[in-house]
Amino acid sequence: MDSLDIKDKWLNIAYSDKKYLEQKKGFYLAGNKGVGRFSCDRLGEQLDLLTRKESNNLLHLQIRWSDFEIENNKELTIQKIPVTLNILDDTKPPN
Repeated sequence: MDSLDIKDKWLNIAYSDKKYLEQKKGFYLAGNKGVGRFSCDRLGEQLDLLTRKESNNLLHLQIRWSDFEIENNKELTIQKIPVTLNILDDTKPPN
């Protein structure tokens, strides 16, 4: 994924563009409407997602699930919750 995929697709609840994608030979498209994304919430307090689209930059999306569990604020929407997306330099070994 690139940054637009993360923002416009992965972070949007119930969005799936798999029905529009052509299945490549030997590959199967799995998942539907963000169910796997919600499963990440149940597995831990934080998600560190590393992704790269073809030959683009390596991206690191960091999510603290507690940021999405703010009670008594009916005006708060999921799009208003800040998330951190960083570009990683994968040409150097990690510290």
